[in-house]
Amino acid sequence: MKRCGKCGEVKSFSEFNKCSATQSGLHAWCRECQSEYRKQYYANDPEKWRRATNEWRTEHPHYRREYERKYPERCREQYRRYGRLQRQRYPQKAKARWAIARDVQHGKIIKPSSCQRCGEPYEAAKLHGHHEDYSRLYDVIWLCDSCHKRLHFIAQESTKNIENIAQ
Repeated sequence: MKRCGKCGEVKSFSEFNKCSATQSGLHAWCRECQSEYRKQYYANDPEKWRRATNEWRTEHPHYRREYERKYPERCREQYRRYGRLQRQRYPQKAKARWAIARDVQHGKIIKPSSCQRCGEPYEAAKLHGHHEDYSRLYDVIWLCDSCHKRLHFIAQESTKNIENIAQ
C-alpha cells in the first residue's frame, strides 16, 4: 500500500504507474490524479500539444507501424471511425470519391497509364483521382502519389499564407 502525494489516499501499488527515478519504483501520484493533472495541463494549451504530438509522430513513424502490427483490430476500427467522421463532415467529397470509384470499377471510366502532371508511366491502380472542385464529380486529374502529395502540400501552404495575411 502507498499514499498518493496529491490526493493523500492510501491505495494499492497497482494504482500507481512505474517510475524508475523514484526509490520505490512507482510514481508519487496515483494514476487517477496523474490523469486529472494531464487533462487540465493539456486543456490549457491544446494547440501546443497537437503540434508536439504531430512533430513526434513524423519523427517516429516506426512506432505507429509497430502499433498497427501489434493491434490490427484496434487500428482497423480507428480508421473506420475516422472514415465515417470524414464522410459526415464532407458529404460532397465522399459522393465524388464514390462516383469515381464506382465508375472505374464498372469500366465506365478508364484510368490513364501515366500521371497527367509529370507524365511518368504508372500502373492504373497506382494513380490517384484528384478533384479540384468536388461539385464537378467527373472532373478529375489522374496523378501519381508524389504529384498528388505535392499538389496538396502546395494547397496547404497557400492556405496557411492566406490565413497569416488575414491576421
